[in-house]
Order: sequence, then structure tokens, then C-alpha cells
Amino acid sequence: MKFFHINNTLCTDCGRCSELCPTGAISFNDGKRYINPDKCTACGSCIRSCDAGAVSVETLEHMAAEMERTETYRNRIRRLEKELATLKERTDTLASCFDQLVMRLPIATFICSRGGKIAVANKVLPRLAGIAPLRLSDLPDNLAGENIFTLLPEEMSQMIRMSASADSERCYITELGGHPVSISLSPLAGEYVLGMIRDLREPNIATEQIQSLLQDAVERKMAMVQKIGSLLGEEASVEIDDLNTVIRILDSAEQKPENKA
Repeated sequence: MKFFHINNTLCTDCGRCSELCPTGAISFNDGKRYINPDKCTACGSCIRSCDAGAVSVETLEHMAAEMERTETYRNRIRRLEKELATLKERTDTLASCFDQLVMRLPIATFICSRGGKIAVANKVLPRLAGIAPLRLSDLPDNLAGENIFTLLPEEMSQMIRMSASADSERCYITELGGHPVSISLSPLAGEYVLGMIRDLREPNIATEQIQSLLQDAVERKMAMVQKIGSLLGEEASVEIDDLNTVIRILDSAEQKPENKA
């Protein structure tokens, strides 16, 4: 069995199909043309008269197959929407847990964009920066939406901007609120930066940061000496041995607290 159909997107509204239909099966309503299947005799005059190709003929089998495919696609979409909703729920839960973790850390921690907009930060950060108590009470709990550059000096703001486009973690020694601090900056996806600021007035933190910076310096020196040694031969071997000794000492110093525990 055949069914005739008018695609009103292609229809130019010339009216020839209506004029030539012998049974008056074609009607016009709300600016669109329709074919009444009860009146249509499938004579084909409408198709022959349409220069725009707006009239098509479908078989019952083809229409049933199209309906089945459409329902299959709808089921797939429903399943994907359900999976997406579940994924969003899990993502929101993880984001909430991460925010709570940041808020409970004892050291100043923040995530911000390259432009300085804070995604999450704890209030250790503004307190360490010396923000007045009244201003501190006006800030949101997780500082979300605030601009970190208004809380930090220009030197640290510049460090954050540079770290957003870097490919590895960087650590600096500087001052914040008149006190010596170390700031570790790790680039994240989407030009975001994870920052952690430690107050170097605390002896254990100062020792940890100095040791880390010293180890970085020794490793850079080692790489340079090894490169020179490949050109000079054994003349650089003594310095390489000395640097290896320093690295072993630093490594053993890092492991001592773990052995005591």
C-alpha cells in the first residue's frame, strides 16, 4: 500500500497539486498542504505536477521501518540522557568533596583561572595575606568568584599567570603579608592553576621547602654537568660523583621521617 506525502519545507505553494488532484485529497491549512489518505487514490498526479519535488510516496513497510528506527534512536537518547544525569551527579559529588577537602586543609590552597577568578580556595589564604577581619567576613566561604589578584601582591599574581601556561609544577620563595612563604603552583587543564602557599615561619615547613629547592637545584646542576661531561670525558666525573653524593644525602633525609613512623 502506498501513501503520498507533501514535504512543506520544499513546497513552493504553487497550488498545482491541489488543482490537478481528481479527488480533492489535498487540503491547505495553517500555511501547509496535506494529503488526506482516505481520499487519495494514489493516481500520482500530484507527484507529476510538482516541479519542486515536494511530493513523495512511501510504502507502509517503509513507514513502519522508519518508525522502528525512530523509536530505537529515542531509546538510545533516553539511555544516554540517564547515563549523563548519573555522570553529572557523580561529578557534582566529587566537586563537592574536593571543595570540602580544600576548605579543611591547614595551608593556604586555591584553584583559579589564568585571569585570577577563584574556583575554590580556603580562608587560610586571605588570613595569610593579612586581609582585614571585616573584609574577610564579607568573602564567601570558598572564595568562589573572587579575584585572587586582589588578595595577593603583584609578584605572586605574575607567578600565577606564568604557571597557567607552564607544563610543570613550579615553586617560589617570596613574601606574603610581610612574612616569608613558599608558593607551589601546578598547571591544570583549561588554563587553571592549583596553588599551595606555606608559611616558612613554621620550622618543619621551612626545612621541607628548602630541601625541595636544594634538590631541584642539584638535579639541574647534575643535568648540566652530565651534558658537559659527555663532551669533556672524565674531567667532569669528580663533580658528578660529588653531586650524586649530595642527592643521596637529600634522599635519605626525606626517608628518615617515614622510617621513624
